[in-house]
Amino acid sequence: MPAAKSATEAETAKRRSAVRQFQALGPFELRLAPARDLARALGLGLALLLLDLPDLPLLVANTAPRTRPHSRTGQPLRYKPLSEGCMRLDPDAISEQLEKTAQRDIARKRGKHIKAFRGVRGVPVADVTQVLVTAWNPELNLVEDGEALHTLFCSAHEDGLVAVGLLAAMVPDEPMEALEMVDRWVGMVDDTETADALGWMVLGPALLAAREPWLASLRTFRTEHAWGARRMAVMAGMAVLPVPLQGMCAAALRARLGMPRLQFVGQADSPAIHELLNVFLRDEDPRVIKAFIRVARSWGEAEPDACEAWLATVRGGVAKRLRQELERGVKKGRRRIQREAEAAAYDANHGSADRVDPEGSFDPDLL
Repeated sequence: MPAAKSATEAETAKRRSAVRQFQALGPFELRLAPARDLARALGLGLALLLLDLPDLPLLVANTAPRTRPHSRTGQPLRYKPLSEGCMRLDPDAISEQLEKTAQRDIARKRGKHIKAFRGVRGVPVADVTQVLVTAWNPELNLVEDGEALHTLFCSAHEDGLVAVGLLAAMVPDEPMEALEMVDRWVGMVDDTETADALGWMVLGPALLAAREPWLASLRTFRTEHAWGARRMAVMAGMAVLPVPLQGMCAAALRARLGMPRLQFVGQADSPAIHELLNVFLRDEDPRVIKAFIRVARSWGEAEPDACEAWLATVRGGVAKRLRQELERGVKKGRRRIQREAEAAAYDANHGSADRVDPEGSFDPDLL
């Protein structure tokens, strides 16, 4: 075991040394994540060869202090460069921890459904969640740790999910900076898990917290970006629905607030969902359609009357599958409302203490 550990430390030191040597040639950083094994085998010459290839931005990036015009406020955002000392967020350490728990069988199975350009490690969901909770630090902020978070997102699929989870936990304090990071990542979203998490837990709540125009902000994703960005924009609608957060990326936000069950709103914002569905109704990509159906069905469960009224006003009608899912959500929502009304009536007549509890009604002392 000590020998294996020393070998790992030697490999890490060697890789960081190569990065420093390459940085001495100019304001660039060697990114090994998309083709880690190949780059490690071919050495520094591969990075030099890639300098003239703009289609591979994940391998080579600028590490000089960034001064980027904020796309929303017009004010410059200054990201501090990565440093090897006193880092609150170490992307290399997180990537190595994920790599230790990776399994080849999981990578093969997940790779059939997830075709991420960054690659899939094959880390179990429980291990990704544990790494995310461990990596969360209340002192993280995007000005100090934005470059480290971006490096983590570019490393691999699971690394990106950890980065999204950390960013989601920082949204309440830095919504505008979180939106800037979304603008930076949107071109690299090429799988459904990342799109769903980034839309539901970052884009949607950040727009609400920053009081940005809802429809105008999401409409840009409809006309300017690929399917991953459009699915992300559709999933942003889940943030204005009373649906508990789901997925591993919510772990850091749960840990920050100390609450195992979270949702962003207590009541559905029907006008916002109405506008969102009108914008993306005619999208033809099946991956975007699935997200659309999920949001619409959840809206039907929360506000069945508003959903049914919207469905009746759609010109030209909707696809059969979408109509079936909407009607299913509406029926489920009305059953929920009926159960709540019956429970309220019973409480008014008998009191909530007399209500029968199916799970805890058995009392051995009454025998």
